[in-house]
Amino acid sequence: MTDNHDKLRSLVRRRSTAPSAAVLETEVRSQGAPNFLTEADPELQDKLPTIAFWEWNYGVSPADIPDFIGDLQNDEFAIITRIEQIIPEKDDRMIEYRGTFISATGERGWYECRTVWAYRGDNPIAQWAQLLEDAQFKLMFRRVRRRWANDPAATERLMSLLQLYTYDDDFVDPDFADGQRALMSASAGLSND
Repeated sequence: MTDNHDKLRSLVRRRSTAPSAAVLETEVRSQGAPNFLTEADPELQDKLPTIAFWEWNYGVSPADIPDFIGDLQNDEFAIITRIEQIIPEKDDRMIEYRGTFISATGERGWYECRTVWAYRGDNPIAQWAQLLEDAQFKLMFRRVRRRWANDPAATERLMSLLQLYTYDDDFVDPDFADGQRALMSASAGLSND
């Protein structure tokens, strides 16, 4: 190791200038969600009521699967029931839990899981704020979301009906923003749980 330090010192002395480093330019990439019209044609909503899906894709280690199955057996039906209790009128419910699914193990040897939420109606993202105010719902939400947060390879995506896609990049509804903040708050610190 000393030989390397001596070689480095002699190179620096020969050049008579201090070594320098080039600026490293970084690029931040994120998966943006498409903006979609939340006021779909009533006839379309009657025939095809789901306008968007939010999917969480993640792996669960074989050692954690029994515990996760136990959580789902306790919480999955309760999540649906709690949403119905918080928002009793079916026509007012814009968010529906559609289940957590499992497929074969992936290349890491983990079970690949997918949790799906369905959106419909006017501005469903805003309704997250209302749901996550409820402590019981928030606890169940966090138990499932924690599995996603604990997988460094996890992904998520929001898919909407293509015919409802809008090109407006500056679409920011204040209620939508409140819903997004509620989701971020409910998901904070989950990988440490």
